[in-house]
Amino acid sequence: MGWGRIGWGCDDTLKPPKTLQELQVPLITVPTCRERFGKCSHWIKNDMLCPGSRGDPSGPCQMFQMAITFHNQRVVDSALTDHAVFLRENDGLSRRMVDCLTMDPNAMAEQFEEQRRWLLGRCREEMREPEKETLLMALEAEMNQEAETFLETYRRRYQHHTTNQRAMDRARRDHADFLREKDGLSQRMADCLTVDPSAMAEQFMEQRRSLLERCQKEMKEPEETLMTALKAELTREAETFLGTYRRHYQSHNINQRVMDRARQDHADFLREKDGLSQRMGECLTVTPSAMAEQLVEKRRSLLGRCREEMKEPEETLLTAVEAELTREADIFLETSRERYLCHLTNLGQKLGQGLILLLAAKSSFRD
Repeated sequence: MGWGRIGWGCDDTLKPPKTLQELQVPLITVPTCRERFGKCSHWIKNDMLCPGSRGDPSGPCQMFQMAITFHNQRVVDSALTDHAVFLRENDGLSRRMVDCLTMDPNAMAEQFEEQRRWLLGRCREEMREPEKETLLMALEAEMNQEAETFLETYRRRYQHHTTNQRAMDRARRDHADFLREKDGLSQRMADCLTVDPSAMAEQFMEQRRSLLERCQKEMKEPEETLMTALKAELTREAETFLGTYRRHYQSHNINQRVMDRARQDHADFLREKDGLSQRMGECLTVTPSAMAEQLVEKRRSLLGRCREEMKEPEETLLTAVEAELTREADIFLETSRERYLCHLTNLGQKLGQGLILLLAAKSSFRD
């Protein structure tokens, strides 16, 4: 009973609708079967059922032919099974973008050709005459057809994976460029302090959303697993950067406050000395050289305090603050010198006038 072959030829297969077939034959014992098979008796195993012939119970020739047919069919079925396993393995590979892109369609076709050649060679060694070549031709045609069907699918998947990989790589490059741009901004205090960490996180979220939407449009049959993996990758990179950005922002914020405090203290010091310079009595007690030394000492003190209080103090920032304080001090010293000379001149004039009045008074007294 079964759906197998209904004759001796390779084309004697059951035609649709493939009605279940039944045949009554007598059974013979395994020892009898081995005796009749002669030199091929080793093919007969203890767990086999040995059918006899309804015409001639001995029928050794017919049974020998049946054994060959059965053996050849087992060889063919084994080859088809191995070919099907090979197809399933490569079908799984073709569905995974990373694996598929390691092997282009031409290389895959060569693998199938090599597998087919190996299976046919194995069958040729194991099969027996008389229908050996006919079966081999039919087997080769069947495997060729299966391979071509698969390779057509593989080429389409490979093309889709290539398109998807390009879209994802482009998104990664654009995200990396965005990261580099924002990293440069984070290194510059003035620029960094214009964008707080929350606003920067929103910029990254918008950038990520834009890149994922573009990928969705560009990809062929976009897989959710790929999109999810790409989103996770971009999110991970953004979170790493934002952690660094928060530290930079905090450091810049502290440094800015320290520098602003130094500027304020320097401005207060200048105002104090400016008021002193406007009062002749106090101004003339401090020469321009002494005033310059006071300003240098003040500047040195403020810069030292900045260096202690700043987070990761940058020499460029300290140099800029020093240049700014020096410039302000130089402007003040120029004004201070002019006032000092003016006060000194006025004092001289007043002293001269007093001396003249004194001499005039003495002369009047003598007269």
